Amino acid sequence: MSTLRYWAGLAAAICGLTAWSGTATEEKIMISQLPGKWYKADPTALRQDIQGYLKAAKVQVDKPVIALILPHAGYQYSGPVAGYGLKAIAGKSYSRVIIIGPSHYGLPADIISVPSFTQIQTPLGKVPLDLAAVRKLRGCRLVHDYSKLHKLEHSDQIHLPMLQVVLKNFQVVPIMVGPLSGDAVIAAGNAIRSIIDDHTLVLVSSDFTHYGANYHYLPFPVNAKTALELDKLDHQAFNLIQKKDLSGFSDFIDQTGDTICGEDAIRILLAMLPTSATVQLLKYDTSGRQSGNYEMSVSYAAFAVTGAWGRRGQSTDDPDVGKLDDNDRRTLTDLARKTLEWYLTKNDYPDLKDLNITATPNLKLDRAVFVTLHKNGDLRGCIGEIYPSRPLYMAVMRRAIDAAVNDYRFAPVTAAELPSLDIEISVLTPPSPVVKWTDIVLGRDGIIMEKSGQRCVFLPQVPTEQKWDLETTLNHLAVKGGFSQDAWRDKNGFMVFQADVFGEKSLKMNSAPAASKP
Repeated sequence: MSTLRYWAGLAAAICGLTAWSGTATEEKIMISQLPGKWYKADPTALRQDIQGYLKAAKVQVDKPVIALILPHAGYQYSGPVAGYGLKAIAGKSYSRVIIIGPSHYGLPADIISVPSFTQIQTPLGKVPLDLAAVRKLRGCRLVHDYSKLHKLEHSDQIHLPMLQVVLKNFQVVPIMVGPLSGDAVIAAGNAIRSIIDDHTLVLVSSDFTHYGANYHYLPFPVNAKTALELDKLDHQAFNLIQKKDLSGFSDFIDQTGDTICGEDAIRILLAMLPTSATVQLLKYDTSGRQSGNYEMSVSYAAFAVTGAWGRRGQSTDDPDVGKLDDNDRRTLTDLARKTLEWYLTKNDYPDLKDLNITATPNLKLDRAVFVTLHKNGDLRGCIGEIYPSRPLYMAVMRRAIDAAVNDYRFAPVTAAELPSLDIEISVLTPPSPVVKWTDIVLGRDGIIMEKSGQRCVFLPQVPTEQKWDLETTLNHLAVKGGFSQDAWRDKNGFMVFQADVFGEKSLKMNSAPAASKP
């Protein structure tokens, strides 16, 4: 865990902060507290500063910009760098800007906050919130309302005057994030992805390395080589972001402890990006270079993401997006078997071209999936993922291997067992909450129980196969999670999902010719 994530968590524990229960009518307009501190309070002088940053920036971006990563220090420090990102979107039309920034005031772990304001006022006027998008986000289990912290936070507010200069007629969705686990990153990405359309700009707010004793981060000494070492460290992170390598970026933070304050906001963006998107570094600078003093330095970078958001699996309101037909299903079961054959005989991960399989458009959509292996009717392995983070065909390949060799309940599958295995695949819809356990429908709903930081899951077919009623199912689910069988009774709610379940055996039966009548 990075130093900044540690201190954010500690601040929450000490201060005992709780979600603000105010409503939009109580705090309709939030007046920004940043003028005169983070940027000039005089509207004319402020506008001139921003226009100066734009004029100085030299940017060449050939495709539509769908996202930016910009710094959030005081304008005199990070404004010239942010100007490069602003230049890339100047004159463009966006109806919605989603700003994702870190909390510097102790937002609890695995929480994202969306405030209940209707407008935010800066010296350049009022910016309306997209209330319809906000309402939709509130359906996600991670989303809470810490409006009091939003009043203090600069990571989201700092960008508003700049946006007011370069854009017209836009609404904003300010999102503040605490330290996030891997699952929470994917869940937050899916929730935010659900409100994105082709007229949306995502702006991730982050400074980069905070170097020096004051930041509790000295990976190398202060000397004549500090600038070069900082450049090298920052560009390791930049390269992973440009590769859209979510796991690599997370590993980099864990291994180096790099104090990138918006690391979790960046991870959310990487989890959301389409595979076709391109990430371009526009500008890099450090406060150490600006001041000539590297005893304490903060790094600033501007990135532009180009491409198109498009549609992702079931993250849209269209239930037919990503709907599989039998050809898709047969391709997936064939893919799972050939992947296992390749891996168990070559001890290597195959590519599609190695298996002579072509992914249909539906299989290239990001979907969550479980792969289940049966041998002579008995379970032989089952592993999957609840939240979509990669194309369906890739998820099936990876989870087929995991089910075979990484399910701790069973010895690894051998190549000799392959002919006796039946492969079943469950393609999941995104999870959604149910308030009461009695709302769960057996046979339709997969069930997710979270308690004390632990998660346990049953696929929809499990209680039906076992002939359990609902209370018996939840008893077994709690025991699976390592709790007493009645531990589920003190929960306020569960997450549920549905699944398209099919396997080699069922597809073979469906495609068999009908028996002739006697």
